Amino acid sequence: MPVIQYRLCACLLLLSAALRAQTPAGYKDANEYNLVRAIQVQPHAQRQLELLARWRQLYPLSAFRQERFQLTLDAYQRLGQGERMLETAYAMAADDPKGLGNFWVATLVVSQRERTARALRAAEKSARVLLDTSSSLYSRERKPEAVDPAAWEEQRVKSETLAHRALGWVAMCRSQWRDAETEFRLVLLRDGNDAEASYWTGVSILSAGAGREPVAFYHLARSLALSGPGELAAEEKGQARDYFESAYVRSHGSLRGLDRLYAEALRGGAVPPGR
Repeated sequence: MPVIQYRLCACLLLLSAALRAQTPAGYKDANEYNLVRAIQVQPHAQRQLELLARWRQLYPLSAFRQERFQLTLDAYQRLGQGERMLETAYAMAADDPKGLGNFWVATLVVSQRERTARALRAAEKSARVLLDTSSSLYSRERKPEAVDPAAWEEQRVKSETLAHRALGWVAMCRSQWRDAETEFRLVLLRDGNDAEASYWTGVSILSAGAGREPVAFYHLARSLALSGPGELAAEEKGQARDYFESAYVRSHGSLRGLDRLYAEALRGGAVPPGR
């Protein structure tokens, strides 16, 4: 599994533009402005981090702290330092409890497969904030003038999908299987090509042990049959196939009928009627 795997770039860019428009204008002095400009044009991530540290030291209460966090995240991303990205996201969310840090926390906890109590609490809190503030954050009044209304609405849906994904991950890690299934189904209603959500739905149903194997097998088969955007990564697909086939054989005694199930899962959609 890659260290960093997320689907948030477009959403963050649009929302950042919206929030930036409301950030108090002006730097403390010309030196801060010049320092920020130097950071923005610095091509080397490590050098950029050094300049960002200097900015924090000299201007800890800068009006542009959220932009500073974002630049720090970008630099750590280019260096492949996922743990530092997550720590930065925690700090970013703490600095502005309703800001962009919540997107990063909810995204990175899931993409990095974090299971610690701290990570799960943070992801749950951030996801709740995303859902609670979605309507106001993506209101018509807050839409940047240059952004198309349809694109603005699409980003609202992506934000809510991300939140439900994080809540599903949190519930699954806590063995709260019913809650996990509910959240992942909400993800699939918004993004039917999310193979991970299909896989996790199947895992949650089987783990709940409620005798709903056919429904679980449908979702597991679909997670493996999907290709293109949203498909499982190669390593994850191998693990998912092993898990699915083992469970299928325990239930059916052999792999007979599996090809038919794959075909049915693709035809039936992410959440077929009656399932």
